[in-house]
Order: sequence, then C-alpha cells, then structure tokens
Amino acid sequence: MSINAQNTHIIPFKFQYYSPKTIEEATILLQKYPGSKILAGGTDILPKMKQRIIEPKHIINIKKIENLVGIKKEGNHIVIGALNSIRSIEKNK
Repeated sequence: MSINAQNTHIIPFKFQYYSPKTIEEATILLQKYPGSKILAGGTDILPKMKQRIIEPKHIINIKKIENLVGIKKEGNHIVIGALNSIRSIEKNK
C-alpha cells in the first residue's frame, strides 16, 4: 500500500462523532451503532483511518467519561481507570 505523505493528515470520509459523558451513554451508543469505533487517545484508530485501513461510520470518544480516569484503592485492590496514561500511573503514589 502506498500512502501520500502530503495528505496523511486528511480523513476525507464521513462519520458521526459522539462524545458521551457517562459509561451508560457510551453503552447506549455502542448498542445503537454496532461496529462503532471507540476513540480514547487516537494513537490506534486515527492512523488507521488516515490510511483507510478502517472507515468507521460512527466514532465514540470516551475521553470525557470521568469514571474512566483515576487511581484509587478499594479494599485490598488498586483500581486503575481505563483512560489513565502510563505516565499518570507511574507518577501516582
């Protein structure tokens, strides 16, 4: 596959973009739009979209779901939210 280096920043196909604020809203969207792609940081999905490896019709950005961020102790367990970066885990004491 050949990629035009001048236009790799362009994603020319159409898609619907959603930014739910809760896990419940994200779940409803995923059920309503099977085959949706989840956007959390972009390092996985965006390059594939730019290269046309994937062309999702619906993208659900979960970055604004506060419950997915944070590190806390619950009983004998440490709970690490799905949206924490490796750096945030590393810096946590």
